Amino acid sequence: MLEIIRGRSWSVPHTVYDTTDGPLSDLSGVVELKSQIRAKHASRDKDGHFTNELITDVVVTKSNLASTITLSLTKEATSSLFEGDYIIDLVATLSDGTNETYIDPEPIRVVNHPTRL
Repeated sequence: MLEIIRGRSWSVPHTVYDTTDGPLSDLSGVVELKSQIRAKHASRDKDGHFTNELITDVVVTKSNLASTITLSLTKEATSSLFEGDYIIDLVATLSDGTNETYIDPEPIRVVNHPTRL
């Protein structure tokens, strides 16, 4: 499980492969990457659809050479988070307009450590 410490900058790299054991993915066709932290539990909206409340958008950067995507939040962004369990995902928009999930919704925890930097 990923963990964010409130009040500290947070960054985690992810290497993208074409298959579980396969070659590194070519990220050159990726035109947009979007990652969000959302509430762990969904609620029903006015149209009857279940949605998870948006907690914060995550900064996403990519490196085509290393097939690496880095997720990050500033110290200020983590300071505004409440302790608890959430979910995070990562979706790419490709040059042909299709979307591809790079990280399925997975748990992420925000914790508080008493020592402030």
